[in-house]
Amino acid sequence: MNHWKLTTLIISALLAAVLFVAGCGGDTGQAKAYVSRGDADVVKLQPVSNRLTKSVEALFSDVFAGGKVDATAFKKDAASVRSLAEELSTGANVASKQYALVDGLKDVPAYKKYVDLEQKVISRNEEGLSRLKAFLDKWSAAISSPNFDPVAFVGDARDFSTMADKTAAEIEKLEKEAASLKKSQKL
Repeated sequence: MNHWKLTTLIISALLAAVLFVAGCGGDTGQAKAYVSRGDADVVKLQPVSNRLTKSVEALFSDVFAGGKVDATAFKKDAASVRSLAEELSTGANVASKQYALVDGLKDVPAYKKYVDLEQKVISRNEEGLSRLKAFLDKWSAAISSPNFDPVAFVGDARDFSTMADKTAAEIEKLEKEAASLKKSQKL
């Protein structure tokens, strides 16, 4: 009789140990899946981001070269840039929602840190896109006005460019940190 109690106790202890070890990983598998989907959503945005960058450069090329601004061309190009910015915002929102799913998981601190960095990247991008849209809205309306001030326009364009460069540097730093974390933690 004592033998059965000891056997039962050993089996119970082993079962508890197996369950404990299985639970140590927390929600790692689910976190990995959410991060993979979020990362895939971000990768899908790269062509849109590349087109947006080229479009913004084209939009401002005459301004920074000291050329005359053609109101009709500016408005047309601004509408195209705005459309790409909206497409990028929509895609980033999809990725952000996917990353946000990791926050509800347990025992996945490295994934949560990675997601936090990726969310900061998305947030900084959104801030930059908001500034871009505000600039386009302001100057698309003002450029055909009889009171259009080309000096103010160029000044605003330079200020926007400076802020865009600063935001890009912040994003690059965050992306490097996220990539480093992903590699070191094998996420």
